[in-house]
Amino acid sequence: MTTLPPGTESALRHYHTEQDEYVYIVAGTLVPVTDDGEQELTAGMVAGFKRGESDAVYLAVGDRNPADVTYYPGIDLTTGPSEPDGCRFFKHLDGTPY
Repeated sequence: MTTLPPGTESALRHYHTEQDEYVYIVAGTLVPVTDDGEQELTAGMVAGFKRGESDAVYLAVGDRNPADVTYYPGIDLTTGPSEPDGCRFFKHLDGTPY
């Protein structure tokens, strides 16, 4: 469970290669940003997240698969897969390290 105060963001916009990810809105209002723009979500809805006018509480579900690679469109960032020691790397989309 994560609680977001008004005017805050939950994460950079991203997608994964090895897992589906969703959030269930428990309370408050959130505004996820997708390729289609912004959409207001309220308690009982399932989707992504952004900021709201009051604290918002959501449940994010994922399996933290160490083989997963995450891409962040628009900011030239990718992470993963995890190294043998469990650490994740951060690279530019062309593969060069940050």
